[in-house]
Amino acid sequence: MQKLAGQLLVSMSLVSSFVRSGQGEAAKATKPRGVTVADTIRMTTIPEPQYAVEDRSKHRVALFSPDQKHFAMVAEHGIVETNEREFSLFVFATAEAFDWPPLKPLVTLRSRSNRDAIRALRWVDNERLVFLGEVNGASQVFRLELPNGAAQQLTHHPSSLVDFDYDAKSGTIAYAAERAPLTRDEAYQRCGRGYAIWNEALDDIPRSLQDCKQPSLLLGPEVYVQRPGQEASRIVFSDYFEPLKRISLSPGGKYVVFDVLVRKVPREWRECENPLIRAEAVAYRNRGPFSWLSQFLVADTATGRSRPLVNGTMDLTAGGAVWAPDGNSVVVSGVFLPLDVSNPEERQARRAHSFVIEVNPAGGVFTKISSQELIATSWNPESNELLLRHREQNGEGGEVVYRKEGTVWMEEGARKAPAAKRSLEVTLEQGLNAPPRIFVGDPEHPKQLLWDLNPQFRELEFGKVEHVSWLAKDGHTVEGGLYYPPHFKPGRRYPVVLQTHGFSKDEFWINGPWNSAFAAQPLAARDILVLQIGSGTEPGSDARAWRTPAEAPRQMAVYEGAIDYLDARNLIDPNRVGIIGFSRTVYSVEYTLTHSSYRFAAATAADGFDGGYLQYLVNPYAKRDWMTVNGGEPFGATLGLWLERSPSFAIERVKTPVRLEGYGDISSVIGNWEWYAKLVMLDRPVDLIYIPDGTHLLVKPWERMTSQQGNVDWFCFWLKGEEDSDPAKREQYERWRGMRMQLDQLRQKSAN
Repeated sequence: MQKLAGQLLVSMSLVSSFVRSGQGEAAKATKPRGVTVADTIRMTTIPEPQYAVEDRSKHRVALFSPDQKHFAMVAEHGIVETNEREFSLFVFATAEAFDWPPLKPLVTLRSRSNRDAIRALRWVDNERLVFLGEVNGASQVFRLELPNGAAQQLTHHPSSLVDFDYDAKSGTIAYAAERAPLTRDEAYQRCGRGYAIWNEALDDIPRSLQDCKQPSLLLGPEVYVQRPGQEASRIVFSDYFEPLKRISLSPGGKYVVFDVLVRKVPREWRECENPLIRAEAVAYRNRGPFSWLSQFLVADTATGRSRPLVNGTMDLTAGGAVWAPDGNSVVVSGVFLPLDVSNPEERQARRAHSFVIEVNPAGGVFTKISSQELIATSWNPESNELLLRHREQNGEGGEVVYRKEGTVWMEEGARKAPAAKRSLEVTLEQGLNAPPRIFVGDPEHPKQLLWDLNPQFRELEFGKVEHVSWLAKDGHTVEGGLYYPPHFKPGRRYPVVLQTHGFSKDEFWINGPWNSAFAAQPLAARDILVLQIGSGTEPGSDARAWRTPAEAPRQMAVYEGAIDYLDARNLIDPNRVGIIGFSRTVYSVEYTLTHSSYRFAAATAADGFDGGYLQYLVNPYAKRDWMTVNGGEPFGATLGLWLERSPSFAIERVKTPVRLEGYGDISSVIGNWEWYAKLVMLDRPVDLIYIPDGTHLLVKPWERMTSQQGNVDWFCFWLKGEEDSDPAKREQYERWRGMRMQLDQLRQKSAN
């Protein structure tokens, strides 16, 4: 059996970074200190697979074996010194969960890439697990054998794998993999005679022959099937593989189902009443690289041929696929059915909402199961029960049970979560001011701590977080989290940073919802109040404004109302307000900087959509968002709307020092270039930070230090006049002092 080498460590010794509270050497009696960005990077967490912070289930941490006798967990932490992330896989015996089992990682892997070193974990049977493991700079499928912890590499693809599924009965593996670089000869064939630009965005165009060796990002990953003793064969399809929904092999390995983003959008999808789907279908012109509308494909693993499982699109928030135990059918949820029916009532129902259906993969014939907005989760082979959950991803609302009688599906009612037949519960407990810890409990034992993920937090001094709500300037109510400095003094007015783009009152967020740009506790440790801004309290109210001309004005009203609220509480100095926009809220923050009468002392706009003219031009096949927020295209009769609404046409109003951040390929620089170039031309203070290998959600320690620590330094400089004495930051402060001179000169001109 081939053992993992190099980065893979099989360990049966206690790892000090994972010591449980109450075990091991007692914490040294040191004076607590404030939280730093490095502390947030070293924090042990349970890896989150999702971009959106939606899954708040406290039951999500443990993966139980089929017989429920073992459960597995993966934990990660960053290593600042080496720019690595370390992932450890633990397996616990369920019967010993209350006996203080030692925390012994069976596998430890480190990653210097943007990929998790251990991910996509699943049980094959009661003695074996499979997962994607990072080794020698690539991600491959591994199988872990219990109880000795021996691991075997099952795939040796020339490029990294994105996702996979494994069928234990046949030994078949289906996987998606990044495309391998082209050879020198292939690159010359691609570009040696010139290059016809067609369907590319600006950032995907090769800029040199060396660039031509890199496969087009717009082609997306490839899908392969590998059987024991055979070379992997490629599944043929033309759409863009979408990795957010897992590849799924049928029992026995005859079929594979996977999700794609459609390149050719059927015209009839414009009739869908789901506003997001309809807007995308209307905006897409079938000339771009792919749409943001998805559907399941099914492929015969023997022939490699694929086709749509159903000729309809999917609700991205409700899509799911579960195979029947015999592999002869698959249940899919969130599917909008084709409109090729003559019955007007049926046609209207198919326009109005998605369905849960059972599909025969051989011919595509389907049977309706439910018209409710449910997500398929599992099909229990013993009880023949189909389990579905409600679309709210909190995991606590229970499951809806269906059973098939002949050819008819019958709903049997709801079942309270957790639905699995086990008495042990493994829960992740946390709160606004309570760091995450893992507990176990059952009817015979009181809840007991299994794992304090971060015992080192006893040496840190955290700022208190308060759940607050306020009235936006337009009158609607908003909620968020207010981070106080650890040594907060009532009556003192503090500088404040508004962090936009999400809030949860149930979770411990040391930085905010993500680790790109946000740094809530490190800022609080520097005596800066931080307000993490969430959503409107009226359900659906924000969604109604999203992708309309009301989106940015509504958010601007939120930020202005927040300043008024904090000022009225005598908490802040309104002349020392900073703001951070990330991803989508870059647009609303930049709109606020150009349209609000409120003044900000400093701002950051990190790696996002800006509603501007240059971004519109470099994304000619994805024009929908720029059109919808500005009220039309920047031509003819609607050009005036852009001049009024788009932040890029009002940059001359900006008198705030602006830090721009771009992550990943050169497109992130291009996306920031309009603001950067115009502010430079206007002699306004602006910084543009480019992280070439960063993902949208930064993960590598050094890149997080650049973004998060950079923002701590940025706001301390502009809101408090403070500079870090670290000699390595000398050039940074020389640059910023020059910007301060620019700002002083601008203010003098304005005063005259």
